Amino acid sequence: MKPALIPQPVQLALLDGFFELTSITEIEASYDLRESATYLAERLRRGTGFGLPVIGPPVGVAIPRIILSLSGDEPLGNHYFR
Repeated sequence: MKPALIPQPVQLALLDGFFELTSITEIEASYDLRESATYLAERLRRGTGFGLPVIGPPVGVAIPRIILSLSGDEPLGNHYFR
């Protein structure tokens, strides 16, 4: 089953595993994407009740996060959407 994503990605690879939003999940965004990241956080908070703070570049702590980027240069783990 193909995920319903908006916008549709240029490329999508379905792999084993999953990404789970939890109470410690963060949304990382560059300055240019702060407004979009804040909008996403607000929408997800309504459905999850999680804080989902919007942060800048990572501080070296391994915390589950959603990364919004325009450059595509960020190192990505096994589960990502670009």
